[in-house]
Amino acid sequence: MFRTLIIVAAIVLVVLIIRNRLRAANAPAPRPHRQVDSVQCSHCRQYLPATAAVRQDDRFFCNQEHLDAWRDDTAS
Repeated sequence: MFRTLIIVAAIVLVVLIIRNRLRAANAPAPRPHRQVDSVQCSHCRQYLPATAAVRQDDRFFCNQEHLDAWRDDTAS
């Protein structure tokens, strides 16, 4: 009886080890982090992703209101 129990435990252990290794081998490779370019708002100086910025010539802004405020400040 004790011998059977040890054999069953050994078989379960081998099955668990094999299953764990197969899972690790089939796991998807981690995706590399995509780097996002950051720009600085010319009005409030906060950094934001370039894809979310409003652009005027070579300047970037958080939103249209900051662009309008910057235009008002430079016009006077």
